[in-house]
Amino acid sequence: MNPATQVLVVAHTFPPSPEIGARRIASFCRHLPGFGIRPIVVTVNKQCLLQRDDSFPASEGVRIESTSEMTNPLLWYGRLKKRIRSGSSDARSVAHEAGPRTASPRQGRGFVRRQVLTLLETPDRHLAWFLPAARAAARLIKSERIAVVFSSGPPWTNHLVARHLRKKYGIPWVADFRDPWAPTQSDKPPWASTLHYTMEASCVQWADLIVCNTEALRQEFVARYPAVPGSRFVVLTGGFDGSITLPAIPKGPKGSRRILLHLGDIYLRRRIDTFCQSVQSLIDSRKIEPNSLQVRFVGEVDPMVKLAAGRVLSDLTAAKVIEFIPRMNWQAGQHLLWGADLLLLFQGDYKIQVPAKFYEYLQTGKPIFAVAAKGALTELLDSTGSGIWADPGDARGMGAGLLRALELPAISPEEAARRWSGQFHYRSLTAQLASWISQLATRPLPGLCL
Repeated sequence: MNPATQVLVVAHTFPPSPEIGARRIASFCRHLPGFGIRPIVVTVNKQCLLQRDDSFPASEGVRIESTSEMTNPLLWYGRLKKRIRSGSSDARSVAHEAGPRTASPRQGRGFVRRQVLTLLETPDRHLAWFLPAARAAARLIKSERIAVVFSSGPPWTNHLVARHLRKKYGIPWVADFRDPWAPTQSDKPPWASTLHYTMEASCVQWADLIVCNTEALRQEFVARYPAVPGSRFVVLTGGFDGSITLPAIPKGPKGSRRILLHLGDIYLRRRIDTFCQSVQSLIDSRKIEPNSLQVRFVGEVDPMVKLAAGRVLSDLTAAKVIEFIPRMNWQAGQHLLWGADLLLLFQGDYKIQVPAKFYEYLQTGKPIFAVAAKGALTELLDSTGSGIWADPGDARGMGAGLLRALELPAISPEEAARRWSGQFHYRSLTAQLASWISQLATRPLPGLCL
């Protein structure tokens, strides 16, 4: 019997990290052994995580090498900010504190502070993990027959560790991009934005295979790096893992409110103001009754996003039409997800991304309503027939779309699996990843630009 091909997975974000990207990597690791690939994961110690979620099922049988994270002033700063924020629940006051201030003698100090903080979080706030991860990976490479290195970002430090291994040991490297990297750093000082582009370009040039999670992202990379062979850029979407099961969700009593659920954090550029306006307009015009539905936002919502919604959000919250629920663990979130009637997505103007939660939504068979500019997400909604979308700037059209979405029927989870498992189940996605890894393990892709 041939020994399994071993792949070294570099993943700061891995369960029990609560980040949704951890689930993609864990799902790959769960299914790779079924295709003759044995993953060995290098990740960070649980004690180093600012937040943990132990409810997501572990990948049984997967070897995990956890490391410490070097002391970093940014980690102290992050923990201090978390304590300060947890002491106040008033979004308006927090937003006011975060907003622009009048000129003062301290303004120059603020400029220096921004430069220093930006430096400490370049490429991200986990750079202090680089050396411990690189050392742990080097020990494994010397003691194990590692055929391929796999890294997934963000955080981008994962890719820097993998690039170091590729350069030093010549082991083929698969770089998985769950999000765009350099273009999303445009709000940083010019020197930092340039540095991010430089690091991204170096990673793309050294990687033997660049995995993008949407076709739009693949096309953007191909256009940005014409010197790199187009065949090196491939697509592997997000997905769902139907092998993870939960107890049956009890149905609410007859006549109870219909639940509209958004599961996950909402931050700047993912606006909810026009959605709130459309809900209020539907109530004012008596097209819906205020006690007939409840909108639940589960997760952290940027105070500025709330502030932009203004008085209408306050009125809807007071009437219990909209409810904000703190972030919860994966299992509790899944219970809410499977018990909801309509699932919400707020994508703003991010046109080349599809949020990972879309695929978790998809497997439930429940209809989806997305507030999103035309792009990768809206194309996927249309092609799967899984829901309706409205432009973030069109409050009137959004109201009409929401009414249509409320009339959409749900399909059974069994029917959802029949329709989409072949394309989006992590077992199917991992089969493709395993094929690429096997090819790289026997013959690295030609034409590497160094």
